[in-house]
This record gives sequence, C-alpha cells and structure tokens, in this order.
Amino acid sequence: MPDCAVSHILMPADLPADAYALRMAETLHRCGYEPVAHRLAPPRRAVDGSATLAADLLLERIPDGSALLFDGGLLPTLAGLLPLDSRRLRFVALMERPGWEEAGPAAAARRHLEQAALALTRCVAVPDGDAARALAPLGLPADRLVVAPPDEAGAAMLLARLQGPGTAGSAPADKA
Repeated sequence: MPDCAVSHILMPADLPADAYALRMAETLHRCGYEPVAHRLAPPRRAVDGSATLAADLLLERIPDGSALLFDGGLLPTLAGLLPLDSRRLRFVALMERPGWEEAGPAAAARRHLEQAALALTRCVAVPDGDAARALAPLGLPADRLVVAPPDEAGAAMLLARLQGPGTAGSAPADKA
C-alpha cells in the first residue's frame, strides 16, 4: 500500500450500503487511496465493552501518525479510547448525522459524549450543510469541520484538510 494521507478507516460491520462513511471509503479508493478498512461487530450507537476492547486492540496495531477515519456511529465505542490515542493517531470522524438527535432519554448523555469525543479528533467531515448545521450546537471550531460530500471533490477537500499545516501525509504514488 502506498504511503497516503488516509491509511485506515473504521466502520461498524452492519453499516448500510448507502452510509456516508462507506461511500467516502469507496470514493477514496476510486481516487487512488487505499485505506485499510476495519469493521467492528456491534450495532451502531450502542456502547459495548467487548467492542471497545476490540477497538483498543486494533488501535494499538496502527502505526503512530496514521490518519484513522471512523464512522460517527462508533463514537460510543471509541469515546474512551480517543483521549489515549488522539496524540498518536490522527482521528477523523465521518459524521452523517449526530447521534444525540435521536429520540430517547439518553439523548443528553449522547450529546455530551459526542461533544467531548469530537473535540479530540483532527477534523470532523460531514456530507452536507444540513449535517454541519446539526453539529453546530456542539461548538466545534470552524477549522475542524469540513463539508465533504462522498464524491471526488469532497474527498479532495477532506484530503486537503488532512494534509494541511501540522499534518503528515502524501498523495498516492500514481498521483504525486
């Protein structure tokens, strides 16, 4: 695999075919990037101790400095791990929509979890302006949020953000 700005992507195993993270991964492949895809077994937006342990073991094997994109549905699984690895890995959340907007008594807890976890990411990518507006109440700095539709132009915007100041990464070998 050539050295590239995006080296790993983490998604739930049961991710629908039209999910933002999956469509972005497919677009990155079409653009010549080959991130290693990792799948976790738990249902989306559910906390599962065994899934968190599996994610922890996975993150330990990823080389320092790697960019790790992950589906926002995994925030409950990754929230406890982000503080441990956020200086070593470049986490990028692919947020189709905020989980805390879902109905139920745990919505406030989900909102606080997402706000704290997203604060530890390198950037947060969303598919459109509606998703960006939905995340606005979390108070993310504007320079950490990128509207990146799951197409070639959106992938280019995301990659440019990853290769901006203070980030490491290069284009795929055939694009350099």
